Amino acid sequence: MRTLAGLIPPLGGSFLCKGRVAMVPSRIPRVKGFTVREFLCLSTGASPVSAANAIERAGLQEMA
Repeated sequence: MRTLAGLIPPLGGSFLCKGRVAMVPSRIPRVKGFTVREFLCLSTGASPVSAANAIERAGLQEMA
């Protein structure tokens, strides 16, 4: 979550969603006009409630 928000650079690894690889970041584009919540919902299909829970767990409420 912090890498998606651009707070730390991607170092490798993968992002799993329900046991499946959802994303393998190598470069995180900075897209102007999207909040963290909007990016999560659009890129992963997460519901607003799921996105809010993930944002809270990662401590990114200020950026949401």
